[in-house]
Amino acid sequence: GVKEGSIFGFLGANGAGKTTLIRMITGSLPCSDGSIEIFNTPVEEIKDSTILSICPQFNNHLCFEMTPREHFKLFALLYEMDTDEGNQITEYLMSGMDLIDFIDKPIRDLSAGDVRKLAIALTFFGPSKIVLLDEPTASLDPVACKCVHEMILENRGEKTFMLCTHLLSEAEELCDNISIMVKGNVFTVGS
Repeated sequence: GVKEGSIFGFLGANGAGKTTLIRMITGSLPCSDGSIEIFNTPVEEIKDSTILSICPQFNNHLCFEMTPREHFKLFALLYEMDTDEGNQITEYLMSGMDLIDFIDKPIRDLSAGDVRKLAIALTFFGPSKIVLLDEPTASLDPVACKCVHEMILENRGEKTFMLCTHLLSEAEELCDNISIMVKGNVFTVGS
């Protein structure tokens, strides 16, 4: 199990099964064996779609014609937030990810690193209690990685994080516990 409020890491080489496991947790792929429960409820029975937030491995869930501000406005509408609350959270996340200068530029005009930081920031926008991050920093430079790590650590205890990574240094820095996956199986779990 993953302790509530902790940062749990899934560590493994490419192809180890980390992304497949995330897809099973979100219910987009059936479990190959066993079951997955969130707060003692099987994933297939969860009614509250805001309980989980995910930053997928790739950014193809973003609309490249829209600006970061427009993405946040869309998410605020989806979460039924009032305008002031949405604007306040947007400002906090854009500042934390060092994206304020690009808030009104179309995504297609941003660097790959800035697009990735936006994808990660959107993961923190809603009321989710569990945040799934699938190799969030794989394409980021060290300064951008630091922004992401600080955002995760600022929310430690308030949210439960499940971080997929193949970077041992990232897992050591952030995670309370890690599992090492090999060929689709959990090889070991520990601190």
